[in-house]
Amino acid sequence: GRVLIHVENHPQLPYVENLYCVFGSKTTSIAQVESSDRAMVSCLTPPSDKSGVNSVVSVGLAQDQKPTLLTSADAQFQYTAKPEIKSIFPRRGPINGGTIVTLQGNFEYTDKKSVHCKIGNQTSPALFLSNEEVKCITPGKKHIMREIQAIRITGSNTSPLEGSFTLLFRGAVSDPISASASDDEMREKLSSLPGMDDISVTTDSALVDAYLVQSFLVTFLGLVYEDQPLISVDDAGIIGDNTSIFVERIQPLCCDVSLSLNGVDYHSAENGEPLIFVYDEKFLVASITPSHGSLNGGTDVNLMVSGIEQHNSGPMCVFGGDEVEGQWVEEGLVSCSTPASLWEIGVTVGIRVGDVRSESMATYLFHPDPVITSVFPKSLPSFSSENQHSVLDSFQRDVATSSVDIYGNHFHNSSMNCVFDIRLPSEGLKSLSRRRGINRQTAIFYNSTFIRCPKPPSLGSFFSNTDLSWSTNETLIADAMLNISLEAGADWHLVGTIPYHAVVKTTSVFPRTGPRAGQTKVMVEGENFVNSTHLTCKFGSELGSSAQYISPTKVLCLSPHFPFGYGRGVVPVQGAVNK
Repeated sequence: GRVLIHVENHPQLPYVENLYCVFGSKTTSIAQVESSDRAMVSCLTPPSDKSGVNSVVSVGLAQDQKPTLLTSADAQFQYTAKPEIKSIFPRRGPINGGTIVTLQGNFEYTDKKSVHCKIGNQTSPALFLSNEEVKCITPGKKHIMREIQAIRITGSNTSPLEGSFTLLFRGAVSDPISASASDDEMREKLSSLPGMDDISVTTDSALVDAYLVQSFLVTFLGLVYEDQPLISVDDAGIIGDNTSIFVERIQPLCCDVSLSLNGVDYHSAENGEPLIFVYDEKFLVASITPSHGSLNGGTDVNLMVSGIEQHNSGPMCVFGGDEVEGQWVEEGLVSCSTPASLWEIGVTVGIRVGDVRSESMATYLFHPDPVITSVFPKSLPSFSSENQHSVLDSFQRDVATSSVDIYGNHFHNSSMNCVFDIRLPSEGLKSLSRRRGINRQTAIFYNSTFIRCPKPPSLGSFFSNTDLSWSTNETLIADAMLNISLEAGADWHLVGTIPYHAVVKTTSVFPRTGPRAGQTKVMVEGENFVNSTHLTCKFGSELGSSAQYISPTKVLCLSPHFPFGYGRGVVPVQGAVNK
């Protein structure tokens, strides 16, 4: 590929002829001027003169291959290894595009913004994941691709070919065909072979080097998932000693896949076999979103459909053996509501339009609704210390709750979100512009009875982050609540409501010293202690046993064993009302 060089504020360059590009110590071909003001020229890069890759050279311009540069050599060019594509998955998808294709191989990363894929002659942005993996999204095809194969029968002399031949395709054999067959006869015999549709044939006879060549250009639409094989010809019935047969594919199955790491140079697989992505033209359900839902049915889903135009008659969505009415949302997209199922089972999902049924690559999983038995902790601090240490250190705040643990049954390892809905009381907070906030976090699945919701929100987004006096005002935040729901696909399940508590503030401890072995009774004074079964004291990084609640300003703690070091040591003492 060519490299564009932009030249700024150079008084001589517009009058210089025979410009050459200089890459490091190499002077390459004449630069091509790309703009009328000669501020943009392009050059063809020479091979790198350094071993390996990632070598960097300066780039400049010279006149008549002289070493003196006409521009400064501040610009630099980096040589990188060519991308090596080893595999592609999936290798086919709907003709309207949108298939996420994974390329695996060896890719030397340069600039994420410059990484592009090319499917056939259409380019699309790519996502660089690592030096071994890149993802692309297939563009939609602008026209229907058809398989075109040429069959050429060469005779022994200038006389017309005589006799007959047969065609073999996908294990089937045609009836005998005359060596000088017409378009109609060839089309008729081809139509008896499986995997061909909408066939057209063009015949031609030509004299080439004193040999008569009979050519059949066969175009057909192969409604199959496997790559089309070449048509085979059995010429045993053709009269003549020197007859030869040649079959070739005129048009590839579409489409060669290539990758560029700089947005200019595209590279295909180098193992001799091009990587081909095939656009399906068959009536196909490619995907369903969401792909799982309740046994009770009623989950709204969207089906990506290819190979059929939007039809006046309403589509029927087929879930295994059950059908429900669907509707066209737009071209290639059908929506429907799932039926109920008696069993926890995965089923294939298809579409029926009239008497025509689709093939399917989509499956849907029916599962029981989650059952919630308990949630921990039972309350949350009003303000989170995460990313606010400089503000909180002076207040000796308790450490923020980092997650909410949910216990129950029928949790499944699919996409589940924790939905946090904060609701503030309407009275007493009239100065606030809003009293509700909703955010989502991806749930962490451990097993069918336990999931974790990370990063529950605090009330910090509603109040000041600099003046934190509100966070210890128990009266102000007494009725603030956090509603938690599980979002599984399109289904929502209420988990429960957790109240917020005023942030605990420790002001003093007595005694301030004790043996390293622990078991010292320590009176901790502060603010906003709650009579909770989860009331706990923390000495440095060590949790003590449950603390004894005395009053909102006093708790009695038992110091734990301190495992680090000997002699005197200073550790902060903190109190938490929710462990």
